[in-house]
Amino acid sequence: MSEILRNIVFTNVNQSNKIFNQHFHNTYFLGITHSGIYKSVSKNNTYDFYATSTRINNPQELHSGNSTSWDCHSIYPTIELMSDLYEQVFYEKKIPIFKTHRIDDVILYHKLVRVFQSYGFKEDLLLIESNIVDALSYLIKNHCQETKEINNYFDNNKIINQSLEFINDSLDMPLSLDNLSSNLNISKYHFLRVF
Repeated sequence: MSEILRNIVFTNVNQSNKIFNQHFHNTYFLGITHSGIYKSVSKNNTYDFYATSTRINNPQELHSGNSTSWDCHSIYPTIELMSDLYEQVFYEKKIPIFKTHRIDDVILYHKLVRVFQSYGFKEDLLLIESNIVDALSYLIKNHCQETKEINNYFDNNKIINQSLEFINDSLDMPLSLDNLSSNLNISKYHFLRVF
């Protein structure tokens, strides 16, 4: 298996009528809707996804939603893959951040359809990789609104993961901002900004 395919997960949903509770991913999430409706909540806003719309979440961005007769394909590219592609497009090593949760871009939709078709039909590995690079590079070039420094991002990622572990281990006792931040040896203001 190629390095690109090792750094990406594919999923497929058919005729879903399911509620998706609030959750996040440690990777990016990109989903394209083929038919039906998906109502998504992200950053305290509600978005409707219909045919040809693309849904995107940055890593560790909370989201939830519910589906009605919903058909979609999704990919989960890693932070490393997306930062590598960002570097190839803009010649600097950064992590792309997408502020828009719903992207109405028919060109992007069709590029992603080609990714799923080539992967689903188990076409030539070079063609699959080329389609992935083409679609994700197009996404970065046309829809990336800001970036984060790579070192800061992974430091923040570490803080979030350690906090979640601490919370999980401390479910039987009351939690406070003070004990959460002191557990990580950071100020409560830094904790709030990151978490």
